[in-house]
Amino acid sequence: MNLIQQQLGHSSLTTTSRYLDHIAPAQLIEAMQGREWELEG
Repeated sequence: MNLIQQQLGHSSLTTTSRYLDHIAPAQLIEAMQGREWELEG
């Protein structure tokens, strides 16, 4: 979940958890696949 937290820009994992608790897994997957990922490395 930390990757999702970073991508959403939340400083708290609790905030990310609250968001994820209100979305169906399929919606989450669809939303994350639609993002343009910036990979660090």
